[in-house]
Amino acid sequence: MVKLSTSKKGDFARKTVKFEKDTLTWEGQEENGYQVKNRVTKMTITGVSAKFNEAYLCLGDNLKKKIQLVKGDGYVLLEFVAMANKDWKIILC
Repeated sequence: MVKLSTSKKGDFARKTVKFEKDTLTWEGQEENGYQVKNRVTKMTITGVSAKFNEAYLCLGDNLKKKIQLVKGDGYVLLEFVAMANKDWKIILC
């Protein structure tokens, strides 16, 4: 689990990134109206086996979209576009 924080003049956004079993989760909170306007476009998960062949980005309202998964020696690279101020997850299979 990794916790990320960004801030501006005392306002902040805190996000938690978790990878358990086959699911990567991005979730968190924003305080005092501070909104992160960045996009997340790539993530690398190290120390995983090559058993994963597909990945799906899951957004609110049960929207599920297939994303790019590149396998390497002991890692997978995920390429997608998701807003950093939203909660989302990626399911690998």
